[in-house]
Amino acid sequence: MKFYKDDTDLKSYVIPSFKKGYNSYTQSKSLIDDQEIPYGINVVVDDNGAATKRPGKTAYGGVVTTGKAVRQMAQYRTTSANELVVASGTTWKKKSGSDYVDIAGLTFTDDLPTRFVQAVGRLYGCNGTDKLAYYDGSTITEQTANGNVGSCIAFWNGRLYMNNSTYPDRIY
Repeated sequence: MKFYKDDTDLKSYVIPSFKKGYNSYTQSKSLIDDQEIPYGINVVVDDNGAATKRPGKTAYGGVVTTGKAVRQMAQYRTTSANELVVASGTTWKKKSGSDYVDIAGLTFTDDLPTRFVQAVGRLYGCNGTDKLAYYDGSTITEQTANGNVGSCIAFWNGRLYMNNSTYPDRIY
């Protein structure tokens, strides 16, 4: 049984370019310009307007925490450090080689979405249940002064802003 046709009925078409890009808005194929592509599955348009295969992906490290989802990722970056930090399970972990290692200091309520923001050399994180904590490049420390519990944090104009779990619409 043949799964291909081996006669001269097969045709190939040369399309000069897709300089007008991807068109998903038209209702009819007859409305598509000769330089537009209607189906962009696994295809990207390069700088010259040619349709090329989309680049693949690669794994970046191993398993973070067995049986736990990664709840947030952040980059801790200073003049001396550039680390990937993740919240998973009850801990924050940092990438070390191809593995992820626990950051010493605190444990958190299991498996909660965590929000990170970097401010003044520290990576702050909150999850809506535990007090605000920060990573300074070596350990995780609980923010004791005005120890607020919130689920969203932002750094703007030299200050940290976070909502409160009791009043989630207010910013403190």
